[in-house]
Amino acid sequence: AEEFLLERVDAYEPIRKRELKLLRERKGRDFPEDDGVSLDPWDVAYYSRMYKAEQAGVDEAALRRHFPLEHVKITILSIYEELLGLEFARVPDAEVWHEDVECYAVRSASPRGDDDDDRTLGHFYLDIFPRRGKYSHQCVYPLRPGYVDARREERILPACVNVGNLTPSREGAP
Repeated sequence: AEEFLLERVDAYEPIRKRELKLLRERKGRDFPEDDGVSLDPWDVAYYSRMYKAEQAGVDEAALRRHFPLEHVKITILSIYEELLGLEFARVPDAEVWHEDVECYAVRSASPRGDDDDDRTLGHFYLDIFPRRGKYSHQCVYPLRPGYVDARREERILPACVNVGNLTPSREGAP
């Protein structure tokens, strides 16, 4: 697998260089007094959007209308289910820290024992909408490791949270 990925890196290197050159040129139009325009990591998303809008007429706000958040979320989860042999089941009565947070049980798609609970591998939480005091970037954090509590003879399932700042769907806008 690593060899395959390294081959992809080598194969796409000329394209990466060409596209970064285009983005540097686009940034140079904003800073004509700067002879050697550098492209910082935080510039890439901004100038990519600018370049796509100017050169290809891509309007990201218009595109968003075709990808309602709930549909995208369900589709992404179903892709992971198929690729990884998993099932994601919403846990509506899970204890969460905000009403917008959703909890999902992650289960093996194939039975691992007699008890249905044996299929549960862990949990993940989606905390994807902005609010005051919350991180303003996308990240995934572990909440609890998985382990066996020998004293109680109990399996403790791992849990993580996917934190984001996506705009929630509202009436008439995805």
